[in-house]
Amino acid sequence: FRDYCEKRLFPLLRANAEVELDQYRNRLGKHDRTTGNLSLSAIRSIGGWRSAATVGSRYDKTYKSLPYAMATAMRDGAKSFLHLSVGYLEQAPSMHELYLPYNTSTLRSEGIYTDSGNPELVSEKQLIATAYAEYGTLDNAIGLSVASGKINDAVDWVRSEGADTVTHSPRNVDLTFTGIAGVARFRIADFARWNGGVGYQKLDRSDDRPQYFAPEIIGSSGMELHWYWEPKLIHFFAYGELVYTGEYAGYIDSTLGKQVVANARLSFEMGNFRFNFDFRNTFGRNYAVRDGKD
Repeated sequence: FRDYCEKRLFPLLRANAEVELDQYRNRLGKHDRTTGNLSLSAIRSIGGWRSAATVGSRYDKTYKSLPYAMATAMRDGAKSFLHLSVGYLEQAPSMHELYLPYNTSTLRSEGIYTDSGNPELVSEKQLIATAYAEYGTLDNAIGLSVASGKINDAVDWVRSEGADTVTHSPRNVDLTFTGIAGVARFRIADFARWNGGVGYQKLDRSDDRPQYFAPEIIGSSGMELHWYWEPKLIHFFAYGELVYTGEYAGYIDSTLGKQVVANARLSFEMGNFRFNFDFRNTFGRNYAVRDGKD
C-alpha cells in the first residue's frame, strides 16, 4: 500500500513539524508565544495537470488548534493556462494586534490620534477560492481571474472618532468578498504592443462600516513602442498608459477616485542594463488619493 501511494497516488509526499518561539516587547513588559506546526503535503502530476495539497494544524496555548488546508491544480497547454485553488485557514491574531499599548500623538489635521491593541481578539477563519484562465500566445492573449471568499472574525483596524480624538484599534468583523478581473495583451505591429485590464471587487462587512480606500472598479490601458538601433546595439522604448480608479470613500471625503491619470516611461537598453525615466501623472492633473492629499 505504501509503494502504491508513493508511486501512483502521491509521488512526492512530505511531512513537516516546526516549533516557533516569539517574543513581543513594549514599554509595559514582554509577551511570549510558543507555536507548534504539523503539516503533510503532496504533489502529483497526471496527464496535463499538476496538483498539490497541504493539510496541517498550528497549536497555540491561547487559541488551541488552528487547522489549515489548501489544494491547487494547474494545467499549462500550448495556447491555454488554467490555475485553480481553494484554501481554509484559521489564524491567531499577531501579538502586535493583541498587546500594542495605548499610544497618543497629535496630528495637525485630525487633532489627537490614538491606537492600541485588543487582547479580546479571537482567531480568524478564512475560506478562499481563486481561478485564473488565459488563452493565447506570448504576444496575444486574454485572461480572466476570479477570487471569492469569506473571513469570519477577520482582524481589522477600525477607526472611531470622538470630539477631538481619532482612535484606531483592531476588532473582529466578518467579511465576504468577490473580485473579478479581465486582462488582455496584443502585439499590434513589430514595434507596438498594447495591454489593458479592468477589475471589479465587492466587499461586505458584518458591521456595515464603509471599506475605506477600496474602489470597486479599476482599469488601465497602455501602449509600448520599441525601436532597435542596430549599429549601436541599443533598444529604445516608449510606454504610455491611462489608469482609471473608481469612486471610493476616505475617512473624511467620501467621494475620492473617479479619475483617469496618465503615466509615461521612456527607456533604453544596452546589453544587460536598462535605464528607465518615469513620468507620473504626466499631464499634471489635480487629484487626491487620500483625504487632503493632492
